[in-house]
Amino acid sequence: MNKLLVFVCLVLLGFIGWRERETLTRWKDQIANRISGVIQPPPELRVEKPAEESPPPTKLIDSPAKSAAAVLPPPPEGVYFLSERVSVTTDAGVRSYAAATQVTKTGENLGLFVVTDGKTSFTVASGKLTRDMVLVDELRRKAAEAAAKARDNRTQPPPVPAAPKGKGGTGAPVDPARAERDAARRKLQADLAAVDRQIAAVQGQIYTANSQQSMSRRSGKISSASVGVTGMQTQLREYEQQRARINSAILALPR
Repeated sequence: MNKLLVFVCLVLLGFIGWRERETLTRWKDQIANRISGVIQPPPELRVEKPAEESPPPTKLIDSPAKSAAAVLPPPPEGVYFLSERVSVTTDAGVRSYAAATQVTKTGENLGLFVVTDGKTSFTVASGKLTRDMVLVDELRRKAAEAAAKARDNRTQPPPVPAAPKGKGGTGAPVDPARAERDAARRKLQADLAAVDRQIAAVQGQIYTANSQQSMSRRSGKISSASVGVTGMQTQLREYEQQRARINSAILALPR
């Protein structure tokens, strides 16, 4: 009888322990699900998220100036362009070539390039020549803008001087004769500045020609620079006489 009672007690204790273990396991699973917050919906309610498409690669677009420069063909062999304004003294006088003027190289002389524009041959330093078509295009664009601005300034009427105010606050009438004299004086001053620039250019040409003549004497070569210097000196005297006449005209204007 005692053995049967002991056996029944052992069975009950084992059953109770198994139930407690199952309860503890379920309790741990519930706590883990609540902590993670993961609630799996039924398979029939799950919605597949479409895959995100990667954005197309960004296409770099060149600026119009860079695109235009890229399609400019290189100049032929021996063809150059002036990178700045160049003044040349010839038998007919001083001639000025604008920047971006196309020239063709025909040879070299004393470290200078001998070039021609198709009509006149002259020497120029290699630093004043370029084959960069991007730079040539930029020089031509600036020259066109400057020419358009000059045309606009010529077509605009001259500014009307402001009338001085009297004691009553009203403007006094402008003297037409005085306004005409002021306009004439401004024009003569502009002409004088232009002549001064021409004189400076001829003086520079004379200095360059004298330097070339000295180098030719030291090297024992025959140079024709003396003929060009004589013509430049004659041109210089004419410009100086013109400057003297303009100064006299300015001084003759009444104040």
